[in-house]
Formats: sequence, C-alpha cells, structure tokens
Amino acid sequence: MTTFILKFLNSGSGKIINNIIWLFLDKGIKMVLGLVIGVWIARYLGPEQFGKLNYGQAFIAIFSAFVNLGLDTTLVKEFVTKDHPDNHLLGTGFIMRFLGALAAVILALSTSYLLDYNQDQTSFFVIAILSFSFIFQSIDVIDLYLQAHLKSRISVILKNSAYVLTSLFKIYLLINNYSVFFFALATIIDLCLASIFLLVYTNNRFVTDIKEWTWETAIAKSLLRASWPLIISALTVILYMRIDQIMIKNLLGSSEVGKYSAAVRITELFFIIPMVITNSVFPSLVRSKNDNYLYKQKLIKLYGILIYISLLLSMSIVVFSSPIISLLYGQQYEGAASVLNIHVWSSLFVFIGVASSQQLVIEGKSTVSLYRTMIGLITNIILNTILIPLFGIQGAAFATLVSYATSSFISNFLFHSTKGITKLYLKGIFVIRREN
Repeated sequence: MTTFILKFLNSGSGKIINNIIWLFLDKGIKMVLGLVIGVWIARYLGPEQFGKLNYGQAFIAIFSAFVNLGLDTTLVKEFVTKDHPDNHLLGTGFIMRFLGALAAVILALSTSYLLDYNQDQTSFFVIAILSFSFIFQSIDVIDLYLQAHLKSRISVILKNSAYVLTSLFKIYLLINNYSVFFFALATIIDLCLASIFLLVYTNNRFVTDIKEWTWETAIAKSLLRASWPLIISALTVILYMRIDQIMIKNLLGSSEVGKYSAAVRITELFFIIPMVITNSVFPSLVRSKNDNYLYKQKLIKLYGILIYISLLLSMSIVVFSSPIISLLYGQQYEGAASVLNIHVWSSLFVFIGVASSQQLVIEGKSTVSLYRTMIGLITNIILNTILIPLFGIQGAAFATLVSYATSSFISNFLFHSTKGITKLYLKGIFVIRREN
C-alpha cells in the first residue's frame, strides 16, 4: 500500500508520506491510549454515567462548528497558496476562532440549561465543564499552519505530550474513584496543555513571531465568504454524527446512550484514517488542480485507497464484533455488538465523504458540500424518529448508516456538479488492479 501511495503522490511524495506517518503516530497513540482508558472509564462508570459523559460530549460537539468556523480547510489552503502573509492569516484566524469560542460557550450553556437542567442536572454540569474546552481550540491555528507546511511532526509531539499527561491524570481519577465530572474536566486539561505547548513552541521556534500576528478585516471577510458553507456543513455533519446519541438519551435514557456509545467509539477510532490521509494529500491536490488529468488521477487513487481500507476494516470488525465488545466492555454492555455490526459499515461512506468534501473545497463548490450534509441530517433525524422507538439502539445505528450513505453517495446524483464524483468513486474501486 505504501508503494501505491508513493505512485499516487508523484512529486513530493516523500514529504507527504512522512507527514502521514507522523499524523498516524499522533492519532495512533491517542487511539491506543483512548481505547484502553476509554474502556476502563466505561467499565468504571457503568452504562448510566458513561452515557451521561458521552451525551455531554455529543452535545458539546454540536457547538464546535462555531469555533472551527470552517477554517480547518480554508486557512490551510490560504497558507499553501500564499495570497496573504502568514502573520496576517495566523492573527486573523486566531481572533476569529477565539470569538467563535466565546459564542459557542454561551450558546452551549444556554441551550443545555433550557433542555437539561430541570431533568438531569448531572448532564448539565458535565456540559458546562466541557464547554470551556472551546477557548483552547482557538490556538489550533498554529496546528493548521504546520499542516500546510507538512510539519505535522512538531504538532504531533506537542499534542501527544499533553495527551499522555492527561491520560495519566485519568488513570489517577480511576484509581481514586472520582466522579464523572472530573473526567469531563480532563478533556479541558488536555486541550489546555496542548495549547500551552504550542504557544511555547511558537514563542521560541516559529517562523512568524506571535507578537507579529495581525488582524486583517479584509482577510476575515474573505475567509468567511469561503468558509461559511463549511461552517454550516460542519454543524450539519456534527449533528448527524451526534444527533443519534441526543435522541437516544431523550427517548431511551442515559444507559442506552452508554451502550450505543461503546460500540460507536470502536467505529469512530477509524474515522481519523481518512482525515489523516486527505489532510496530508490536500496541499498536493491543490497544486495539481491546474493539470486536470493529474488532478483526476490523484483523486481516483485517493478514493481507491480509502474504499479498500474501509472495507477491510469493516469486514474484520463484523467477524470479531461479539468477542471485541465482551472483552473490552463486559456483560453490562451486552447488546453493543449488534450495534457495532451495523454501524461499522458507515466507515465506507465516511471515508469517501471526507475526501469528496476536500475535493469540493478545492473546486470552489463548498455550497454543494453543505447541501449534501443537510440531506444526510434530515435523513438521519427522520429515520431515528421512526427506528429508535421500534428497534432501540440498533435502529439508531441503521439510521446513521443510511444517512451517511445518503450524504456521501446517493446525494451525488441530485447535483450536476457532483455526478462526476460518483464516477471517481467507481474508478477508484478498480484502481489498484490497474496499477498492478
């Protein structure tokens, strides 16, 4: 597979492969630690309290779109094209995300107070603690700069250092029998430490001194014009990734959220794979855009890689789903295996959806990405409303699978500008055989 990716990338492949390796190292460490400690937390808290923690995380995730402001893609693109000085982009991006973070905190607290405070104060206070994590996410403009310059190794080292320290803190909480609120606090500590490490690095080693970061109103307007569809799209994506847990909580209770989340977390461990690969390949795709043949060939091979990885993972998980759930979570999470068997197939549509969203950004069709995700969200809400009362958490898993398929694949037939993407998907299925 590595040889195939090298052929796919052509120019600059060594740097991109190196970037992918470092990003996978970053995510890999988090995956292993996250799985081990996450399972320990799930066993320790039990389905009810674990469900409240996951409900809080799902609730908070909805408002993260106001922090990111769609800049994860558009700002990287600006760093690559170099239409503006880096210090102007960094300063403007930081202030935009900080203001978005303040708005997200206020919105999250207000909404949770109205929905949860009288019925479930534990969930409200978990959400209140988690909401302040938004403030530290504004520092991630540094990470975006490093991604654009294929220097993810630096960010990996810094963020993983924070993550390891936070994991040790979680182990301390587990050993000493702390409540669910402290596990929510650990999320803030992780982001706080990562932000501090990034800022210290910036102050000592960065090409652009943080004191030189400058706000530019014209750049902010330009970024918002390019990213507003991505903001709404990201909000929509998060909603249809998390609305199932919110609806399960309200229809079935926290315990069922805990069981459902246990299964979903296994599938979502693999969702970082397309993000790592596409984020590393993104600068190469931007540079090849003017050569239509090369650009399309790279996309076909990218889709091929993602399709085969997702299918291999899905089939492997289905074969071993029951022993995986039993070994990891124990009898108290019985029923999660059937959810996993359904939910894991959504990875195929998530993988190609991540890549096609990047393609739409490069081609200036971000609005179409918004339409696709809105269709997926509507599909998910309708199906969850029907299927959760009938089939419980298994119905929610099926609703999620169908909504992902609708957004990433079926919706392409509704728009003239996306019909070509489906052809690229299909060509990607046979690309490895052609290479051999």
